[in-house]
Amino acid sequence: MHIQELATKVSQKCEVFSNPIRSLIVSLVVVKNGITWTELRQNLEEIVGEINPNTLSFHIGKLVDAGLLVKAGTRLQPKYKIPEERVEEAKRTIGQALIKEVERKYKK
Repeated sequence: MHIQELATKVSQKCEVFSNPIRSLIVSLVVVKNGITWTELRQNLEEIVGEINPNTLSFHIGKLVDAGLLVKAGTRLQPKYKIPEERVEEAKRTIGQALIKEVERKYKK
């Protein structure tokens, strides 16, 4: 299965992940242990093609509202992270298959 297909499957698990973009965002944040908005957009575009900045901001906002993402780092160079107490929950929700595929492609 390809990354996008896995993300679609995971997205059916719960409301906050009702859009595959959100599953991919969380997967990238888990794998990279924090990511800037620019890195996130570049990585997502490699997977799904061009993504409107407003669309990305909308999905990040949904994840922030759900408590699955927080802004960390400096004001000039913020990074999105998953709160430590929610990492395992996020991993279980999106599933190991998607995380492993994203890890294979983006782990440094």
